[in-house]
Amino acid sequence: MSDKDFKQSQIEGFEKLNLSKEWREKYNPDVAVKKDKTVIIMESSSTGDRKVHIGELAQFLAFVNSDTEYEEFYYVLFLCGVSENSPKEATELSRLQFYYDNYPISKNRREKIKGIYIKEKKSDKLTLTLDEIKKYECISL
Repeated sequence: MSDKDFKQSQIEGFEKLNLSKEWREKYNPDVAVKKDKTVIIMESSSTGDRKVHIGELAQFLAFVNSDTEYEEFYYVLFLCGVSENSPKEATELSRLQFYYDNYPISKNRREKIKGIYIKEKKSDKLTLTLDEIKKYECISL
């Protein structure tokens, strides 16, 4: 799936989250949606660049740490690489777990993170549900 196509992904029952101008200048996730007080951020990785994965997680954590409006946050990284050397879920889970554990974020903000998921993208399905996402591999929170 192309990055352009991925950016059309939707979560059933959620609407597009419009980040403030200040945040749009710093953080532009592939997909950002909201419903009531819940936010889901999704990123697609076709290159498998671990440094990009770490940077995207850091941006997500900085956003969570600064936001006061929302109560629940979910982050999903889709691994869309097709080469034999593309990272696997287990490798990236371990890597992102380390950075999640060591990122300076306040305890009350960290408690609002309900899931950081990784999924090897095997289909071109553009509409998901939060329940489907919750079945993906998740780091320990």
